[in-house]
Amino acid sequence: MIWKKTWFSYGVWGLYSAVVSMAFALGIMLFVPKGSNPYLAVLLVCLFFLLMTLFFFLSQTIVVNVGGKRKIKRKAAVLVETFAILAALAGGSVLSVGFLRQAQPETLLQSEYLAGSFVGGPLTVSESVYGARVFYPYVLRALFIFVGNHGVAALWLQLFLFLAGSFLLYRGVRRLSGKAAGVFVFAVLMTVPLWVGTKETIAPLWLEFFLFGMGFYLTAVFLGKHRDLEFAGERGKGRKFFDCIRPVLLGLFTAFVIYAGPFGILLTALGLSVLWSLPEGGKTRTYPSRLLLAFLLLAGIAGGLFLLCLVEACVCKETLFQVAETKWQLYGAQVGLHFPLTFTDRESVAFSVLAGGMFWGIFRFFFEPMEDSLSGMFFFFLAAAGVRTAGLFTPDEKEIWLLLVMAVCGAVCIGRSLMPFNVSKPEKTAENPGYEEKKEAAKEETAGEQRIIKEKAPQPQKKQEMQDKPERAEKPAVKYLDNPLPGPKKHVPKTMDYDITISDDDDFDF
Repeated sequence: MIWKKTWFSYGVWGLYSAVVSMAFALGIMLFVPKGSNPYLAVLLVCLFFLLMTLFFFLSQTIVVNVGGKRKIKRKAAVLVETFAILAALAGGSVLSVGFLRQAQPETLLQSEYLAGSFVGGPLTVSESVYGARVFYPYVLRALFIFVGNHGVAALWLQLFLFLAGSFLLYRGVRRLSGKAAGVFVFAVLMTVPLWVGTKETIAPLWLEFFLFGMGFYLTAVFLGKHRDLEFAGERGKGRKFFDCIRPVLLGLFTAFVIYAGPFGILLTALGLSVLWSLPEGGKTRTYPSRLLLAFLLLAGIAGGLFLLCLVEACVCKETLFQVAETKWQLYGAQVGLHFPLTFTDRESVAFSVLAGGMFWGIFRFFFEPMEDSLSGMFFFFLAAAGVRTAGLFTPDEKEIWLLLVMAVCGAVCIGRSLMPFNVSKPEKTAENPGYEEKKEAAKEETAGEQRIIKEKAPQPQKKQEMQDKPERAEKPAVKYLDNPLPGPKKHVPKTMDYDITISDDDDFDF
């Protein structure tokens, strides 16, 4: 997906640069021994900034000199991408299964979600403002009805949700930022078991992650469809309704994700990047307008949240005002709390590496003079930083969710930086996979239609005469009319016979 560079894009880039630079410096400072010389700490921070900058420009040199001259065939690219995805999936599955086997049954039974979800006992629902914590016991109860009361089955369910959510994020990033970025995102997410220490616990984290991945993919599809719509120009009257109902449906699902956890706000930020999505060159009037799409998206989110709160009020036998007040008080009480980052050793390493990858996005932005492929992800990450700073993430998931968002953004920045740059034509991988193929097919179809029209159209007189020449050579000989005048009579030989008797003695002398 390509966005148009406007003053707002530069404003988003400026905020992103400041936040990422501070995050990268903070990540480096986590490894500086306490009590060391402050000048040494500043020197180390500057050194790492310089190294990351040199690595970026070195990678760009390699991409321009090598990747820009050699183009991989489509079939080979598909095989390479499939192999990379399968290899990453295998590695992530092995790591996850290894952690699952280390789980202790006694530890699992101590989980409040597991004990209150077994079949045969009362269903215990947590009284929490977060929707995922409310309906997660129902998901576990449905699982235990089929497989029995086995705590390990809940861990396998979480593994499936983790893999499915990662795959949905890969598909969404692939649609927005291309194949390379999508493969990088999936590969980084498959390393999550190495730096997330809560993998063995029963918690609604991975159900929330699955819903988030599905919302991200649907948002990417929405942006891609709008991109295709703008390139197609004006639409017929019969399709205007469906073009307008699509953002409303996306807003309803986004409202459900926001109801499950505040991380759904990030999807809202990504969807609003449609406001500066790049239209087709030379066309400024398209239907529906970008402002209308953003308004319909926000209207769908507001309507969905209202309906969900109304359902909760009916179930809990409370008024709608009481439900809204409860949520407002809990969210307001968390604002400003839990701001300091409390990473483990492995999470600190992941935070520093991912911040370094996001640092590349600062330079990549200027490699695309009129367009850029990172504005949407910039806006997406700034929303995550704002939510994290406000303390709206749940206390036991605040670091994990921040690392997951940084994994997506950092992989996108690295993947886009390793792609050859070309602004003359819309990039197939960055906007919509298969767009160039569709464009070529449309050209061939248009050429075929023009050929048929030329064949049906009457040809000029000269061309018609040229086509008739072979037919004249095959015509029969000309038949002349009979002469109406009388012709000469036929010559009939005659014998001269006279009645004169001539004597035999006559010598004819006078």
